[in-house]
Amino acid sequence: MNTLPFLRRFIARPTGIFTGVAFACLAFCLPAHSFTLVADGKPAATLVVPDDVRLVEQYAAQEFQYHARKASGAELPVLTESEAAQKPGSKIYFGRTDALKKAGFGGEDFGKYGYAGRLKDGSLFFYGMDAPDPLPVDIAPEDLLIQKARPLCWEKPVGTLLATYDFLESQLGARWIWPGETGVYVPEQSTIAVEQYDVTGKPRYVFNHMMPYEENAMEQRQWLLRQRFLRIEPSRFIVDHSFWHYWDIYKDTHPDIFAMWPDGTRTPMEGQPGDLMAMCVTNPDLVKLKVERWRTGAPALLQGRDLKSDGDFEKGYINVHENDVAAYCTCPACRAADAPDPRFANHDYWSKGIVSPFSKGGRWLRGSTPPKDRSLTEPSVTDRYMKFYLAVQKEAEKHKPGVTVQGQVYANYEEPPKEVKLNERIILNFVYFPGVIWTPEETRRTHAMWDAWQASGATLFLRPNTTNFRGHNMPDFYARQLGGTLKHLANGRLAGTNWDALIGQWAVQAPNFYMIARMLQHPDASVDEILGGFYAAFGPARDQVAAYFDHWDKVSNKLDRKDWDAFLDDASEMGPSGKGALGYLSQSFTPEAMARGRELLGKAVAAAKGDPAAEQRVKILDLGLRNAELTMDAFHAFRQINRKDTASQEKFVAAITKLEQFRAAHRGQYLNFGEDFLAERERQIWGDALRQIRAKEAT
Repeated sequence: MNTLPFLRRFIARPTGIFTGVAFACLAFCLPAHSFTLVADGKPAATLVVPDDVRLVEQYAAQEFQYHARKASGAELPVLTESEAAQKPGSKIYFGRTDALKKAGFGGEDFGKYGYAGRLKDGSLFFYGMDAPDPLPVDIAPEDLLIQKARPLCWEKPVGTLLATYDFLESQLGARWIWPGETGVYVPEQSTIAVEQYDVTGKPRYVFNHMMPYEENAMEQRQWLLRQRFLRIEPSRFIVDHSFWHYWDIYKDTHPDIFAMWPDGTRTPMEGQPGDLMAMCVTNPDLVKLKVERWRTGAPALLQGRDLKSDGDFEKGYINVHENDVAAYCTCPACRAADAPDPRFANHDYWSKGIVSPFSKGGRWLRGSTPPKDRSLTEPSVTDRYMKFYLAVQKEAEKHKPGVTVQGQVYANYEEPPKEVKLNERIILNFVYFPGVIWTPEETRRTHAMWDAWQASGATLFLRPNTTNFRGHNMPDFYARQLGGTLKHLANGRLAGTNWDALIGQWAVQAPNFYMIARMLQHPDASVDEILGGFYAAFGPARDQVAAYFDHWDKVSNKLDRKDWDAFLDDASEMGPSGKGALGYLSQSFTPEAMARGRELLGKAVAAAKGDPAAEQRVKILDLGLRNAELTMDAFHAFRQINRKDTASQEKFVAAITKLEQFRAAHRGQYLNFGEDFLAERERQIWGDALRQIRAKEAT
């Protein structure tokens, strides 16, 4: 076998999704003069860190040690350069070692955050731009990989670690299907060797993030780090709404900077907080005020913390994100700034001045023309906002040439501009992304909108809500749609991402999260390749697990836009409690669908027997499905409560009790991060009924 072209293929385009068989063959078929790390299950190399080792270097060495042990069972020692000087055998150097300089490396210009992995003269080097953080003295070495994953994700260059991860993926076949020990998959190989290795790279994104609901779930933070969710330059992609505090500060001195209602007033609706006031973006005073606050660093305090919601003058960015509300200013100047749109003439708010959505405590404009609840019916006010962004940029450049302006593509200014041309220093959060339903039409529209916004000249940053709105704790599968759309975006000029949010129901939704991570890093891979990499982690049960998730693919995506609109328009006895995610999901995740899923998972359980790692992973899927089954049972029991029927009430309480007991008994065993958050959503559905019935039982 000629191994050199085979190796070059991995090195040129590492994806971390190849099969264990290929890597085992690679290890055994290399010629004798190759660089050997592990030979027949025994360590054949030493991992070397600088004598004054820093956090990134030590972390990279321990990650290498951990994954090599997972692959081969061999424990490669980690030593300082002085300790390793007299030790025979191959050496793998991490970071700023003397050996790196002697080999002629370390002085290359990789760009701001570049890194390299190089094999030369019998030594392997991983190095790059690293944060200078010292090695902590209060953390045991065995706890380092978990406890220090989170800080390494935040505002720190980690070049040596990224070079290490590239090697672990391309040469060892490492994959991380979910957080924790059971989520780490490295194909078994008793011998690990390479013939040539010379790779340079840089982070694909300087800000790439998923927002975990459980901040202290360190296993999730470790997964994010391994999947290159890094926030190296968070200031470039701020996502805070920038005017939330303006009403409290300027309502008396600058009332005209706020949006005008059709009746000419500029005050919040009764019951509406000031932070949901939209702005009058054509008012030149707003432009000057925003720039002055940014220039002087005026504080925007929340619980004593300066949020810098106007941006950061020293770092050269200014934040103009509108508040979390639809744009609604009807003043003549704002209307004159809008591009022509025939939808204005037929819209209740814009043509008739009907403000009922807001008067009822709402914050989104809804027209009465079917389909009622689609943002597609809203006339676009994008051009007025883009003109505002450009006006702020022009004013800010008087004080800071080259300033970047950060805004968003959102609400009724999500469609691309019709008349305005932008520039690459206008950085926009692209919030539009398929949510609860994801049809082929939704995909086509997302791609078309993305392409049109890119054609406008702006820099785009993806900020979707999909992972927050979809799925609850059901096996809701939309990995294929995610993969296809992210491939389109990442092969364009995607600047970074921030996903709201990582609810963390891994045991039922891991393929979705895995697809996000892998496709963002490897947009040249196919959806099937990435899913194949996920299923390979289940060893002898891979085909059965694939069939299990194929079932949920069909179940999760059988409803379309008309079904969603009908669900929202349902005026029956369903009531608000049935309008949430579980109410909609119950139409797809029927008892029959759940029973079929249980049957397919049973086949996976049987196929995994005899392979301890596969058994553990399938057990996690099993517990996740059980949690989903009990949750849906509780919802159905809630919907069947009859105030005059004690038996229906008792059945509901019994279903809730069974669900609570299961979660208490298995908490953490099936990677149920974010379950407290989901339980709060459930209490919003059935909490009042549960309290009333239990109080009645207590008396």
